[in-house]
Amino acid sequence: MKIFNYKGIEIDDADIEYLKHLQTLYISLDGAPFSVYNYVNEYKFLEWIKSGGYGKVFLAQHVLTGEKVAIKQINVSNLCKNNYSH
Repeated sequence: MKIFNYKGIEIDDADIEYLKHLQTLYISLDGAPFSVYNYVNEYKFLEWIKSGGYGKVFLAQHVLTGEKVAIKQINVSNLCKNNYSH
């Protein structure tokens, strides 16, 4: 898995403390390089599904294909607190 900031630059654990609140991040689950075709902006958020300790899950639909997917919005500040509180 790779995580990228909004500019397409890969980030790692050392970068987490510098992330801004509500900053959009992009994740490549298969480790593929960043692609402009993976932007969340390609999706229309339809409804909130569920909230948890790390964020919220939304039902979304791809604008061009109409495919419905679940998108998880992660609260990075909670993630940082949990990782660095030990």
